[in-house]
Amino acid sequence: MKTILSLLLICTIAFSQKAIAVVKKAKGSVTISHNGKDKKVKRGTRIYHDDKLSTGKKSLVAFVFLDDKSLVRVRQNSIFKVKGEREQNNIAKNIVMEIGDVFASVAKQKGRFRVESPTSVASVKGTEFSVEFNNGISTTYVFEGSVEVSSKKGGKSETLGEGEKASADGDGNLNKSAMTEADKNKKNDDLGDIPTEVIFNLE
Repeated sequence: MKTILSLLLICTIAFSQKAIAVVKKAKGSVTISHNGKDKKVKRGTRIYHDDKLSTGKKSLVAFVFLDDKSLVRVRQNSIFKVKGEREQNNIAKNIVMEIGDVFASVAKQKGRFRVESPTSVASVKGTEFSVEFNNGISTTYVFEGSVEVSSKKGGKSETLGEGEKASADGDGNLNKSAMTEADKNKKNDDLGDIPTEVIFNLE
């Protein structure tokens, strides 16, 4: 019994030490905190479970998960944690935002993917969407596919389709509406030089 428990512990530790994502592009002031140590992020930086990243003014970062090449692009003035836990042969992905703006292009075939803000949780499987959190309100925008958005307080939920958005506040209010033309342009606004296609060698 002790041998089995020891093997399980070794496997758990080994997985936690494996990278779950890699940076494709970093521009401006981008830092990562890993095991309590901060360092500057650059192309090729490896991201591990529970790493914390932050982008400064006029800065951005783009990274891909190693299991299915799902792409995450983060705009300036953002702070977030990247979590990845094994579910069978896949990685269950969770972006935990403190503040900022995150865009994701999620692969359809592997793993659970969530973006969590202080007021909402967006759960997807195969889509393109973004979540921004500022001034106590999170807004989820869907550019392709569908996203289920839930408010953390009150438990309200909405399923958003292409061209729809929903805002959640700290009181549990969740409001769904159609995206404006300006909202639709957010997909490429200030990130147009980072391609959606994965071209970085991950090996």
